[in-house]
Amino acid sequence: MKKTRKKILGFVGLVLVVAMTVLAIMLPGAEASALETNPVTDEVKVRVVGSTPLISLIYPEDSSVLVDPAQHFQFEYENIETTTTEIYYTDSEGAEHIYTIDTVDPNFYPGTSEEYPLDLSGTGYGYGNYRITTRGVGYDGVTSEDTISFSYYPVYGEIIDDNVGTFNLGLFYNANSEDLALILVNVYDANGNLVTALSPKTINLPGAEVDLEFAKNNLPSGAYTVEIIGLDSEGNELSVPYTLDLNYEEDKKEGSEDSENGSNNNATGAPDTGFFWGGTNITGVDFATTGLIVFSAIVVLAVVLVVRNKREKTALNV
Repeated sequence: MKKTRKKILGFVGLVLVVAMTVLAIMLPGAEASALETNPVTDEVKVRVVGSTPLISLIYPEDSSVLVDPAQHFQFEYENIETTTTEIYYTDSEGAEHIYTIDTVDPNFYPGTSEEYPLDLSGTGYGYGNYRITTRGVGYDGVTSEDTISFSYYPVYGEIIDDNVGTFNLGLFYNANSEDLALILVNVYDANGNLVTALSPKTINLPGAEVDLEFAKNNLPSGAYTVEIIGLDSEGNELSVPYTLDLNYEEDKKEGSEDSENGSNNNATGAPDTGFFWGGTNITGVDFATTGLIVFSAIVVLAVVLVVRNKREKTALNV
């Protein structure tokens, strides 16, 4: 009897070991869960430092486009004693000009902000790209700095609406400009060819901010470039063109399978994890849970078979 129990326990233990080994391999993160830390040797070190100088440019916003020459730059600071600002201006010819503005202020107090005027139409400035770097020196001599970039154009645009059949281009410019008289808009395909069905378009100024509506006219899907140019009264370009990328997908025809189901090929809407079986998405957790149930059933079945076999032998001996 004791030998039989030992055999049963040994068989059950073997099955459990195999089951747990398989589950350990299947379950994600099993190796990571085995990692332990030693609380005796682990240390936490805390280093106390003085007040850290901080400086942050808050205007203009990084990567913004400006059309008004009357501007300013503004920054916030904390634990700063003096600051210096460098303005990097790249003109339409590609030449870079550097201007330094000394913004030393003996009355700086922590947690305040400063604002300084910046006339983009002044001497040395003009249409083009700008980069501003402001450096602050703390009371202990430690420095902090921040950098933003922006552009100054006579006119720029944004795609403000994309409807079936048309898309709208919003144009932004300085209505008080004395130089800007015309706006020219061109659309080019990915090969650099002018899309004559959409351009050129010319807008006479002065006027308020305007929107242009472009008819797609069965325009093929693809990547396009919208070119916006500001001209003076004599037709001269005031700056390099402002360009805008347009990725256009041709409107789907009504009643088509793509328009009904959308572009997602996964019609079930299930996440693209695990695998599909019979239209059901099976994840790793589901698979591991099912495996545990199956192996538990195997253990119970093994015990039943061994006990039944023992009873049959006993009956025969009798």
